Amino acid sequence: MLMIQKSFTEAARALSLWVGMLIDEAHSHPDADKRAAADDLVQMLTPIIRRTSPTWAASARTSRCRPMAARLHPRERRRAAGARARITQLYEGTNGIQALDLVGRKLPMKGGQAAQRLLGEMSAFITANKTNDRMKEFVEPLEKALAACRTRHSS
Repeated sequence: MLMIQKSFTEAARALSLWVGMLIDEAHSHPDADKRAAADDLVQMLTPIIRRTSPTWAASARTSRCRPMAARLHPRERRRAAGARARITQLYEGTNGIQALDLVGRKLPMKGGQAAQRLLGEMSAFITANKTNDRMKEFVEPLEKALAACRTRHSS
């Protein structure tokens, strides 16, 4: 249970760091096309980061039905952690608003160009790591999910 919690936290941090690097690139890259591409990815990923942020993850682990944290921490600490996570979640905006932003504004943005950039990044990752045996368990499910996404999008 601790490893599951750790993996979610580390994934959220990694995604946040990547978007931070993209923000820097969007503001200061010498190539205007690279700046635009980075900005498209930042726009697409911002609502996703808010949903996967460490704050949201903390809230999910402490306040959901039968949370993992409930089995790991004493009751008093669990309640306090849940309250802190919920309060910080309010600072970031509600998940519903973030979902509406993603679906209503970000996906159709620039005729879907920003969404296609994100899918292109995923495709490039798959291509770069497909022959790496150590990455196989991650790349294969991603490739299937991406193919399913593209199939739904094209129909």
